[in-house]
Amino acid sequence: MTIKQADKDTIEIMLLMTENCNLSCRYCYESHKSEKKMSLETAKGILDKEFDAIAGTEKKVVIQFFGGEPMLEFDTIRDVYNYIHSRSYPNYEYCFVVTNGTLFNEERKRWAYEHKEDFICGLSLDGTKEIHDYNRCNSYDLIDFGFFAKTWPEQKVKMTVSPDMLGKLGDGVIHCHELGFGVLCNLADGLDWSLDSSETLKQQLKRLAEYYIEHPEKDLCTMLKMPLLHIGLTKRDVFPKWCGAGEHIHAYGVDGNLFPCQLFMGISGKNTKIPPIENVYPVEVLPEKCRECILYGSCPTCIGTNAVRNYPPFYHTDVECRNIKIQFLATSFVMYEKYKRGHINLLPEEEYVLLRAIHMIQNEFADL
Repeated sequence: MTIKQADKDTIEIMLLMTENCNLSCRYCYESHKSEKKMSLETAKGILDKEFDAIAGTEKKVVIQFFGGEPMLEFDTIRDVYNYIHSRSYPNYEYCFVVTNGTLFNEERKRWAYEHKEDFICGLSLDGTKEIHDYNRCNSYDLIDFGFFAKTWPEQKVKMTVSPDMLGKLGDGVIHCHELGFGVLCNLADGLDWSLDSSETLKQQLKRLAEYYIEHPEKDLCTMLKMPLLHIGLTKRDVFPKWCGAGEHIHAYGVDGNLFPCQLFMGISGKNTKIPPIENVYPVEVLPEKCRECILYGSCPTCIGTNAVRNYPPFYHTDVECRNIKIQFLATSFVMYEKYKRGHINLLPEEEYVLLRAIHMIQNEFADL
């Protein structure tokens, strides 16, 4: 059974450097902002414990600094980075920072550029100035896009699509490409998406599909990169967890407490119990409508977001379900067009699986 699953050979240690942020984005799920921050000693203790636990194995470790806005604690991040290198952990791969990009003065840019090989920054960018400023507190002009594109040319930007800006999705993605970035984009989790959003999403993805067909050199944004090669699984006795939560993701709050992933940190303040996290689940955990769906094992589901909403782990609202299917439908369209034009190279067995998946999706979701 071939299923999209996270890389089990890499452990991602997520360090919440601060619960504070200099922005207040419209879709932010972090309702527990505060002045709390992680101390250097707490971070050292976490890293020593984690690396000791896998000593002598082939596992690799990525350190992710996040927040709030982690760059508010740049001095501590730099000290943690230096500590990692002083210890010469054999399993260490690199450090990664998720940032809004607004706090990079010349000194910080110089330091980051000098350490760019294993200190990588992922920038949040929601598209054009209009879209970004609407979602992210008029912060567009505070970001040196050229610095990020030059320093980490392979790193894609993270775009979160809010309901109010869905009608400008195409403009936003294309703008990011024009700035020199690839795009990781998703519909904002946990918000109320109206039924009207599905029609808007179809229109915007159609526009993007046409853009990518005309510009085959551009890497598809993630909304048009749904996992077609996993469509049509017939073995359905268990259901796999999509992400690495509770398995290879080890997320630590500012006080050093461990969570399955960063999304679960918010529910601890609501006196909500964190549910057990399994690698595979009995098929009975799925809603009835999901058990026979052709997207079984391929449908992206965030158990952290559902925990925050106090929903079952693999739940989607009807609109969320429809919008996911539309993304698969649009992906099947653009991939078939790229296939016909010879823009993708596949092994014979991959070609068969791809065309079979495209045929299934086009037939199943034709009325969407």
